[in-house]
Amino acid sequence: MPARKHKGGRLTGRLAARFVPGVLATLAAALLFSQTAGAHRTSLGAVRLSVAGDVADLRLTLSAHDLAFALGLPVDPTKAVPQSLFSANADALARYVMQRLAVSSQSGSCQSGELRALPLGGGDMIAVELAYRCAAPIQNVTIRYLLFFEFDPRHRAVGELRHGGGTEPFLFEAAFSELTFVVDSSPQSSNWFETFWPIVLLGVEHILFGFDHLLFLLALLMLPARPLALVATVTGFTLAHSITLAFAWFDLISAPGRLVEAAIAASIAFVALENLFRKTGARRWIEAGGFGLIHGLGFYGSLKALNLAGAGLVTRLVGFNLGVELGQLLIVAVAIAPLLAWWRQSWYARSAKILSIGLIAIALFWTVDRVAG
Repeated sequence: MPARKHKGGRLTGRLAARFVPGVLATLAAALLFSQTAGAHRTSLGAVRLSVAGDVADLRLTLSAHDLAFALGLPVDPTKAVPQSLFSANADALARYVMQRLAVSSQSGSCQSGELRALPLGGGDMIAVELAYRCAAPIQNVTIRYLLFFEFDPRHRAVGELRHGGGTEPFLFEAAFSELTFVVDSSPQSSNWFETFWPIVLLGVEHILFGFDHLLFLLALLMLPARPLALVATVTGFTLAHSITLAFAWFDLISAPGRLVEAAIAASIAFVALENLFRKTGARRWIEAGGFGLIHGLGFYGSLKALNLAGAGLVTRLVGFNLGVELGQLLIVAVAIAPLLAWWRQSWYARSAKILSIGLIAIALFWTVDRVAG
């Protein structure tokens, strides 16, 4: 029996030595390609609809680069988009937005007025304003939002409806692009859960679809450790990024976005390099916490300029952090069994080194690319 086990182990090792490098190289190439080519990935958007009488005022906050890409305008992704570019293409901008936005009430479609586009954030963001007039005082309102979905199905827009009865949060995505609300002139108490839940989901999504954050977690979890140590690692990461995210949210700290993104990429390279010499993943929560401070600024970069503040400022901040933590724990729950099995293999050390080298290559490329724009 022992001899048979040894033979099987050698066979598994030979197969792994032959196929694992190719699989890892393919994975690395796919991740690299996804960040440097293919369809444009949009930023998060924001929608605010204010209803009073028979008028609905709509304000969008969008990435200027996303809107320029949608219009087919040539822009430098490393520089702010000049307002003159949108002014020169005002008709195309109005056509694109109005074809993908609609507001209606119980009396039918509402007529839109003239579109206004205003630069925000030094040219990185743009505010689009439209006033809709309906045939009668609005009792219920329907909003249809289809911007950017044609080239980025993962685009999201955080929304808020303001009316006499208070405010109601919502979230647009490809599967939920049309929403209807009852408008009540009497004040209503806000539904805490409805305000909280969309932001929690946003945090979960941000970690699950953030390739750089996922690769950082992969590098952190690659070395053998007890399950509780893995949970401590991701929790340390969450607590640390929560600190800088909160400081940035309340305008206590700020940093250039390009440098933050480059530092996040460099953190992946550092941890992956350390994996080549370190034997165990115990006490990795210290590293996770240190680099989590940098990643927190990266998380804030996806939320800034969207005017998510207001009465629910703290609720939304807590909800986003909780979503990130839940997303990370979901990753650990799914990965724990494969990780335990991988750590027991005779070919673990070799494959871990190959994977670490691949992560280092990707992370260094991202670092240089982000510094250079």
